[in-house]
Amino acid sequence: MNLKEKIAPLLARLPQSARPRHTLLYITAERTYRADADGHGKLLGEVEEYDKVCEGVDYLPETVEYVLGKRKPARRVWLLFDRLESYSLALPTAQVHGIGAAALTQALCFELEAITGVSVINRQLGYTLCASDDEMRNYWISLIPQRIYDRLQTAIRGLRARLGGVLHSGGLPRPLTEGGEVPWLRLEYWPDCAIGVRLLHPGEAPEVLVVPLEGAGGWQAEVEEWVADHASVSLREQLTAGHTLSLGSEENQTDLRFDRQQDLQLWLSAWARALVEGEELHIPLIQESRGIDREIAYMVASGALALTVVAAHAGWHTYRKLDYQARTDELKGLEKQIKSLRDGLKSRQDRLDGIQQNMAKLEQHFAHFPELMERLRRRPVRLLENLARQRPEELVLTAIERGESRWIVRGVSLRFDAPNFYATALEPLLEADGWQVAPPTKTDLEMFAQGGPWRFDLVLTDSGLEGLRDGDDG
Repeated sequence: MNLKEKIAPLLARLPQSARPRHTLLYITAERTYRADADGHGKLLGEVEEYDKVCEGVDYLPETVEYVLGKRKPARRVWLLFDRLESYSLALPTAQVHGIGAAALTQALCFELEAITGVSVINRQLGYTLCASDDEMRNYWISLIPQRIYDRLQTAIRGLRARLGGVLHSGGLPRPLTEGGEVPWLRLEYWPDCAIGVRLLHPGEAPEVLVVPLEGAGGWQAEVEEWVADHASVSLREQLTAGHTLSLGSEENQTDLRFDRQQDLQLWLSAWARALVEGEELHIPLIQESRGIDREIAYMVASGALALTVVAAHAGWHTYRKLDYQARTDELKGLEKQIKSLRDGLKSRQDRLDGIQQNMAKLEQHFAHFPELMERLRRRPVRLLENLARQRPEELVLTAIERGESRWIVRGVSLRFDAPNFYATALEPLLEADGWQVAPPTKTDLEMFAQGGPWRFDLVLTDSGLEGLRDGDDG
């Protein structure tokens, strides 16, 4: 019997803290979900939902502070953000074979800036190898601004917890189907990208495909080609986290949607086990760097040696430096006075230029005032006309509610994707009149065996006079 087995009964009799070991926050643009887990990754209770929006990474610290402020977090906090900035990057195998982690990070940063134009200065970076062959290696990279990461750490430490890591919510490296075994694959649709995960043999790293949702359907062709290459895989899963995609279904496919509470609970439970068990996640997890990299240590040692050599000669230069400093102090004082006068003149000139620019804008806006009033008068009629003309036959409008700065169009659809097509057709027409069309939110009424009909809400946000002025009256 080893030492760990001998002391296990003693540890079991000690009083245990009621505080959970891990807290997971799944953060989206519409709401935030929280789940607490024990030291084995088992969820404690139900998933909690908070109506706290997070429009982008700049709002991430505010959202985390709000949700964790409602109830004290666990000892370690993990942040799953579905809009984390992510990229897929391919490098020649010969270029990266056998190099260390520090050199690989440098190569990835250089290639990312050269190919995408994205700067990695003052950013925390996480990466993972997602596919490779004899010629190329594909890497999945995630970035977060250093100032945002520092704010997250400060906020979580203030609650006597530690930030376990920040990661994109996609790419869970294990199947969600009960009893699922290798081989398996899963397609995940997120607001900013589609992610494919495939595992053919036990013990291997899963292959991951990351496709940004850009362009006019090019991403869908790439995903379909990837699925066709793996047609022999019988266990398939499809996970839909957003409300803007119309997706098909296959007989041997398990569909998971986050508008179903049991699917969301299952997904967060799987993430908790994966993070707590410390397995190789094969995702770009952004964490605080630990330890000292060997290459960095060599650089520091070389710098210290050079500093010692320079210090040996510093005494000879000290006298000459002090004499020069005394002679230049007087001149620097005069230069500061001149600079202060110049700065004062420039500040006054900048204020004058700003006043003149504002006056010119005011005159320009006033010239368009009669036209603006006419467009404002016709705006409600144009809105109702567009709502009626663009309505698909499979869709019925049941109500139009008006708030202070938005309208809510409610209805029922026989097809799951009809509200999305309706919103897509309305967007360019309503944008000209200063309306912003949000993706529709849908609720399955579950009246038919195959699902449906779906009640939907389409939110039209009023951009105000600025949006109306920039629009095209058509």
